[in-house]
Amino acid sequence: MQITIDLPDNLSLTESGLHREVAIALFQQNYISLGRASKILGIYVMGFLKLLTGQ
Repeated sequence: MQITIDLPDNLSLTESGLHREVAIALFQQNYISLGRASKILGIYVMGFLKLLTGQ
């Protein structure tokens, strides 16, 4: 399996930020479920939904 995520060259991410971006991308591309994405990040499903909506 290959997944492509386009990130700007000047983007500076921490390890946790990278995990967050990968989990969001995998969820948005329907590779993982909402529950799995939140579990990867170690947060509740509602917290992951807030990440998706920018709240």
